[in-house]
Amino acid sequence: MEQGAAGASRCQLLDLPWEDVLVTHVLCYLPLRQLISLQRVSKQFQSLIQVYLANCRTFDLSQIGPIIPKEAFCTMLKDNKVLQNLSLQNCSDWVTDKELLPVIGQNQHLLRIDMKGCVRLSRHSLVAVSLSCMHLRHLGLAHCEWVDSLSLRSLADHCGGLQSIDLTACRQLKDEAVGYLARKCPKLKSLSVAVNANITDVSVEEVAKNCRELEELDLTGCLRVQNESIRTVAEYCPKLQSLKVNHCHNVTESSLGILRRRNVAIDAKTYQQGRSFESGTVSRVITLPGWKTAERTTESAGLLRQECDNVAAMFVQCAIVKLVNYLLTAVDTPSHPSGVKSSDRTGCL
Repeated sequence: MEQGAAGASRCQLLDLPWEDVLVTHVLCYLPLRQLISLQRVSKQFQSLIQVYLANCRTFDLSQIGPIIPKEAFCTMLKDNKVLQNLSLQNCSDWVTDKELLPVIGQNQHLLRIDMKGCVRLSRHSLVAVSLSCMHLRHLGLAHCEWVDSLSLRSLADHCGGLQSIDLTACRQLKDEAVGYLARKCPKLKSLSVAVNANITDVSVEEVAKNCRELEELDLTGCLRVQNESIRTVAEYCPKLQSLKVNHCHNVTESSLGILRRRNVAIDAKTYQQGRSFESGTVSRVITLPGWKTAERTTESAGLLRQECDNVAAMFVQCAIVKLVNYLLTAVDTPSHPSGVKSSDRTGCL
């Protein structure tokens, strides 16, 4: 009995079943950074962590630290074939097709990939994603200027179930490519084509008419987008919850007002820097001392001039009244003794 109790007390963590207990019920709750550090404890722990990495569903490099060596990245993922979520943050400066393509090729069940800012990749990585990850739902390509029309068309052809994609600052893309994506991926719920001067009403209307489930649309800095396409979005996208049109100077309140009344979150405020995106033309805020701030929404330049003339007339009228009162006061003042000098009388006045 005593020997049995002593044996039980000597039971170690690594004596527990690895895949059935430690991997699935213990290690999955530890941050990736701690798991990597745990490899240094012993060779057994190193083997255990390799078993975990080969079976993990989510691999997020932002949990490790600011810098991860290229060799460590390749070693950690060399045996994994069941990844569902892959984030390449903290390796965006050095990761290339050479490191990424093997990972993509052996993980055909990926649902979410974030390649934001991976400037050293090429269109071949996106083509590989489209051919290997046909169940993909979420893709981040922000600031990947290597994304071109051909690679995006390949993605649209093979990943029709895509629900969100971030194409911020993918400046090679034009209306044709974005419109093709919208027609092939009608289940899109979130789309960003921000910071792209090539985007016009043409592609925005294609998105609106084909992606009826759209909930989030980011058009920040799309300088050529105008009111017409925003009205189309309001008409065809009843589930829209968020619209970003900051720095879209041709989008005014005449189209945004429709969405505001539906409680859609819009980043462009009604008034910005003394100007208002009211219908018609630019509205200015006029502030005078002692007056309330009055907003003047003008439909024509003539009305604005008329308002300015009215303000000027008020000032002139006030000045005349003050001058008359001063003269009357001067006349009613009794004459000064002769001993008072002219300069002194002036000072009194």
